Amino acid sequence: MLTTAAASELKIFIFDMQGYLKKEYRGYSNGSHNLSLNQMNRGSYITRVIPGNCVQTLRINVQ
Repeated sequence: MLTTAAASELKIFIFDMQGYLKKEYRGYSNGSHNLSLNQMNRGSYITRVIPGNCVQTLRINVQ
């Protein structure tokens, strides 16, 4: 689950640890948004979240 400060356009990019794009999402968030990672393989990923004009990079682990 992702939470943004305000409603905005939302872009999410998920990369494997080698830098390959594995999943991309573009949509609109009204403040909170759920994104399923059920079809992702187990492991660590780098996630770039772009709500509006802000960019945040996170590391996530899928188990």
